[in-house]
Amino acid sequence: RQAIRKWRDGLVNLTGTNRLLNLKPSKTGTLTIAQPAPAGVLAAVLAGRGYAFRALRPDPEKGESAEDEDVVLSDTDPGAPRLPSPDHLDVDKPADDLGRSLRNLYRRSSQAYLDQGLSILYLAFGTLEWSDVDRTEYRSPVLLVPVRLETAGPGMWPVLAPTEDDVLVNPALALKLDQQFG
Repeated sequence: RQAIRKWRDGLVNLTGTNRLLNLKPSKTGTLTIAQPAPAGVLAAVLAGRGYAFRALRPDPEKGESAEDEDVVLSDTDPGAPRLPSPDHLDVDKPADDLGRSLRNLYRRSSQAYLDQGLSILYLAFGTLEWSDVDRTEYRSPVLLVPVRLETAGPGMWPVLAPTEDDVLVNPALALKLDQQFG
């Protein structure tokens, strides 16, 4: 068992190129959820509930509010933040950028699953900012909740759906911290 564990741990990329150790948000490869609160999202996804997405910023070139005209903004100030919705994950991006990011994430996660049988799409809850022994700064996700994006229909953004896979503490982070700091 020890030999198998050592072999398995040796397969994990523990360099700064591993996004599980060194998370650097990209324009189309990550989404930061502005609202609702993380605890509510985690509870809902673990209970099997999915979410649609909603852009918080208007598209600059279109001069309109984000995705839907029927989504209600604050009653007093049209420029105020959107009211939280129990059915939407609000992302602080213009609608065009959010759509591009969702399509990219859907394409990449679907392709990885078809090609290799790997689920690579996760909601990350919490981050750990830390330095290794060489004083290199890292920012690592802590709790990983496997999810998938499903198509909602032609011309519509994908929706977030939970999977049957188990929630896990970032295995690469746990291994790296164990090796370097015990």
